[in-house]
Amino acid sequence: MKKAAAERYRDIGFSGSKRGPAIRPEPGTTKISIRLGNTILDYFRGVVDQAGGGNYQALINEALLEHVHRRSTLDVVQHVVREELVPSGGGRRASRRSLKSDLARADAHSVKPEEYQELPELTAEMLARAKINKGGRPLSANPRRLISLRLPADVIERWRATGPGWQTRMAERLSKVR
Repeated sequence: MKKAAAERYRDIGFSGSKRGPAIRPEPGTTKISIRLGNTILDYFRGVVDQAGGGNYQALINEALLEHVHRRSTLDVVQHVVREELVPSGGGRRASRRSLKSDLARADAHSVKPEEYQELPELTAEMLARAKINKGGRPLSANPRRLISLRLPADVIERWRATGPGWQTRMAERLSKVR
């Protein structure tokens, strides 16, 4: 039996070569390593095979991107609904009792594809009408500052006994002393 001899080195010159990938990645993409379940890979590879070719990684990327946009749209809708449900003029956040609703159940609800189709697309005109509500009180011309003050317990108890708003009344009384 004759031994197979290893092929001698060919004259291959790399002097004109450039470092880096042979095929440039698409702009806006980054190469990462990630572990995916075999069922996920089999599904996307199967979709590519049925289509007669393509890039299963691009399909995974599109599916992830669609999920991110759908989730963020859902968050925006939930946020808007919560703001609309806040009683106007009350200044307080809506409670479960005031809404007569279970907000945890509403937050836990996942939108099904047929429900998602019912949501209208946001148009430029809708966004132009949008008003950003940062919440909170308007800025005061004379803002209050937090300090620490030690007072006798009986003084605090007498002020507290006057009812809600005792701190405001105390501040008004102190502002008269000049």
